Amino acid sequence: MKNLSTEIDYHLAGLAWSLWTELGVAGVVRQHESCLIALEELIVLTAIIADADPRLCDEALDWCSRYHHFVSISRLKTLIKCFGESVSQPFSAFAATLNSVSMADWPLETGAIPLKFKPSGKSQPPQCELPALLSLRLRALFGVGARADLITFF
Repeated sequence: MKNLSTEIDYHLAGLAWSLWTELGVAGVVRQHESCLIALEELIVLTAIIADADPRLCDEALDWCSRYHHFVSISRLKTLIKCFGESVSQPFSAFAATLNSVSMADWPLETGAIPLKFKPSGKSQPPQCELPALLSLRLRALFGVGARADLITFF
């Protein structure tokens, strides 16, 4: 019998795979076509469960290395600050890896060690016309910031 932590990680990884697949990551399960995707929260979740599903982490890093311009750095900083130390360390490893393979400049703890990662190149550009990607479509129009996020909210 699986322990509860393993069971929760399994279901969280399934959720994350579905959401990342909507964004353009090479995946097979798409169960969230009509759900608005909160990109920064998904990135934090993926960093937290990276050890439970290393392939998911690699594919998410591949997508982020190509499309990091859709990500709100200020939103990431706020989320990391809210969640505290338990999230800061795994996120810093994710961010250090991304910063090392792309032009991204994501926040991280001093001394964060990048994960072993080689981009797969399988990620497709996000199809911003999909309902789940409304926030990305608005960020493409209005820029990454409060304006696009407020319009998405309303």
